[in-house]
Amino acid sequence: MLKRTLACALFAVTGHVYSADIQVTTLVDEDKDDTVCSLREAVEFLNKRSQTAFENGYHGCGNKEASSTILLGRDKEYILNKALQIKTSMTISTAASGDFNNDKKGLNNATIKMVGTERLFTVDDESVENSLLAVSLIELNLQGSSTKVNNRPLAKVKTASI
Repeated sequence: MLKRTLACALFAVTGHVYSADIQVTTLVDEDKDDTVCSLREAVEFLNKRSQTAFENGYHGCGNKEASSTILLGRDKEYILNKALQIKTSMTISTAASGDFNNDKKGLNNATIKMVGTERLFTVDDESVENSLLAVSLIELNLQGSSTKVNNRPLAKVKTASI
C-alpha cells in the first residue's frame, strides 16, 4: 500500500506538460480558415500565439499546448508566393523518419521553394530592443526565386540567430 501511495505521489509531483509540434498538412501557400495547416499559417500562429484570440489555434494550426516547432513532411516541396514574416523564435524542420534504422541526414529533406519574386523569409520582430530571435532551420532544402530582383537574398534577417 505504501508503494502505491508513493508511486501516485511521484506521478502527481513530477507531472510533465508535453507539447505537440505543429504539423503542416498542405503544400499550398494559403492563409484561410479551414482544417488544413499551411506553412504560412503555422508561422503566423507562432507569431501571434501569445494573444488570447489564438489560444485554440489559427486556421487549422496549433493550440495553446503547441510547441514552437513546425514539422514539414519528408520529400515534400512547400511552395511560397511571398516571404514568410518570422517575428518570434521557432524551429522549422523536416519530420523524422518512422523507420527503425533510417537515420541518414539530408536524404529526405523537405524543400521550401519561392515561386514569387521575394525572398523566402524576413526575420524581424519589429522591436527596437536588441534581443535575438532563435530561428532554426533543420534538414531543409531552400530554393529561392528564379527571378533576380534587386539582388534579394534568401532571407532578410534583423537581430536573429539562425
